[in-house]
Amino acid sequence: MASLQLDSSVKVPRHDRLVQDVSKLVVLRDILSSPDRTVVIKDLNNNREDELHAPVLKGNVRIKETFDIPGYPSATAKLVILRAPKQFEREWHRFRTGGILVKAGHAVHEATLFDSKLENDQHAAWFFGRLVCPYIDTLWNEYDDANERREEYNPSNPCPVVDPQRKQGLTRDHPFVQALYGEALKRLRPLVDNERQQAEGQRAQVESKETRKRLNKLESAAAKFMEDKQEDDEASRDPNRSDDSTKLKEKGYTLNPPFAQLVCGHSAKFWLNIRQGAFPEFQVGSDVQIKCLSDEVITDKSICGLQPHPTQENVLRAVWTITAKKVTPATGVRVRIGPIVEETVIEVFASEADKYKHVTQLQFARKHYRVLTDNKRKSVVLVAPIRLVPVATPFQVTCSSSDFEICGK
Repeated sequence: MASLQLDSSVKVPRHDRLVQDVSKLVVLRDILSSPDRTVVIKDLNNNREDELHAPVLKGNVRIKETFDIPGYPSATAKLVILRAPKQFEREWHRFRTGGILVKAGHAVHEATLFDSKLENDQHAAWFFGRLVCPYIDTLWNEYDDANERREEYNPSNPCPVVDPQRKQGLTRDHPFVQALYGEALKRLRPLVDNERQQAEGQRAQVESKETRKRLNKLESAAAKFMEDKQEDDEASRDPNRSDDSTKLKEKGYTLNPPFAQLVCGHSAKFWLNIRQGAFPEFQVGSDVQIKCLSDEVITDKSICGLQPHPTQENVLRAVWTITAKKVTPATGVRVRIGPIVEETVIEVFASEADKYKHVTQLQFARKHYRVLTDNKRKSVVLVAPIRLVPVATPFQVTCSSSDFEICGK
């Protein structure tokens, strides 16, 4: 029987917490799992005791293999890796349920994933198991004997293979530990990579479904954008023109153009204007994230820094180019910076002629036109099928209101 007397400065957890922690203490895992032993924690102040049990872990075996350790001809290790039904939470390494238990002949020294990168990899959090290598005890005894005899240490065993303080498990700088964990990593990493690939595939599938839903909504809204949203004046086509739109004044930003029609292989400028008075947290150089909603269009920049607007004070802008690659009734581009998230709709045609294949009679290009006050000009487009107008044909335009002046021929 062993007794420990703690200094008064040592803080001991409350009984329930102590039971919980010690039950998961890695070095006691085999002791607490043995049917030949009973371990209890007693609370003498409250006259109660609790029997400790190791965590019961279930999973599917992914690796069960015995392998040699390079550079150590007499050393072998048996590795068993299982995948749990759910990922393990991040825990302090001494009180963890996940990870691979590393055991010598009798003692469990640590639970690890063999690499600090895997310790922080969520895809490695599925795995637990056991690595048993009795040769650890051989190296420990050889080093201990050489130390007692004050002999020179063997280069293959230059330091204690186990942390003498029993705090860190195996000594990571020891060449045997590096060889042992290197072999274990060759078997664990492919499992983690496979989890990552599956997760990314599932995430891509979910994102694809969500994107398709969004594009379907954009497709149904495309005609409405054509009629109600697109402003066919110079300011909506030229990123260098001043933006005096109501949206910039009220919301503090505009994404232009709000709707665009492109022909495969052609490109167009898109830009985001931000009024600094509405978003003082943005400065010159602040990054705007740009993402195409599908592969029918591509952007020349995924990140674009804000720059001063060339013709408008206190306005920042980011300008990028979108190129059409495949025909689609509707796709889009999403921009994001801070709290601003905005999308623009794009329709892609196979040819310029396809943009007008719906035209069956003499008609205006749009049902509605908006004209700003203060002598602003608006270009009005008239279209007709070639069978009706086979050659250049003059036409007359009249307006029912004297508030508008018609210019041009």
